Amino acid sequence: MSVALTLRSVKGTRLTNAEVDGNFTNISTELDLKAPINNPIFTGSGQFTGALTVDGDLEVSGTTTFVNVQNLGVADTMIYVNQRTAGTLTAASGDGTNVVYTVDNNYVVGDFLVVQGVTPASFNVDGAEIIATSETSVTVASTNTDTYVSGGSTYAKTYVNLDLGLAGGYNTDGTESGYAHTGVFRDATDGGTWKFYQGYTPEPSAGIDINTGHASFQLAPIAGSTISATDFNSTSDISLKKNVSVIENALDLVNRLEGVNFEWKDSSKAAIGVIAQQVEEVVPTIVNTGSDGIKRVSYDSLIPILIEAIKELSAKVK
Repeated sequence: MSVALTLRSVKGTRLTNAEVDGNFTNISTELDLKAPINNPIFTGSGQFTGALTVDGDLEVSGTTTFVNVQNLGVADTMIYVNQRTAGTLTAASGDGTNVVYTVDNNYVVGDFLVVQGVTPASFNVDGAEIIATSETSVTVASTNTDTYVSGGSTYAKTYVNLDLGLAGGYNTDGTESGYAHTGVFRDATDGGTWKFYQGYTPEPSAGIDINTGHASFQLAPIAGSTISATDFNSTSDISLKKNVSVIENALDLVNRLEGVNFEWKDSSKAAIGVIAQQVEEVVPTIVNTGSDGIKRVSYDSLIPILIEAIKELSAKVK
């Protein structure tokens, strides 16, 4: 333990009362830092070295929080993005124009306040716009002039339609400039569609949408054993296409393709389909070879071939 103490300047002299009080204060402060602290509040900047154990809830308020660790483990089974932190109400007063709530939380002007469990209930609100804040209070417009008695909890919510998701940076080519972002997000500008993306060079930050119109934005491929959904929609807008032409000799293409029965090696599950290598010899444009060397077939792309083949058959019958 290291404590700053004021010592006698000359042997035989006495410390002043202020110097003695200062020594006791410094010793007390040092002892408090070594012992468990109940409900501490730290403001400004600081640094902890070694391990820090928090037995209870930890709230960090600010603009940006960095966690500089190699591995981050989360025991909770649900990570809540954009959650608004709850607060405890201790007082409320209204002047007929505004109500000021005394609450242990920092809210943001423009968010919407929810107050519950107050006596009297006239102080309870569900989505009142916050017009002013301080470190210990939040203000909303209200004609309420009742007298606060007890109770109350608060939280704030936003009605702004934001992108929600996770992003991570990665190096693309082993150089300092080769840096991009990948992740998954709910695109607020596209009806809330969830998108996996890669190659995105702008720095994602809170409150700023992922710009899907940016030249670097790319939808990322997804691999899995089974994908289930009530509907699959493939992008097919004419505005995105050029050099459009009707498939010719579609019946010949179909006759050269082979539908097969098979079993997957890893699961022995029976299935039907096509063989990518054989399809590639007939219609190479619908076969993709991944970085792992595995070939994949766009089964959806077989449908236009079948459509034109049926039309050719129909013409022959007529």
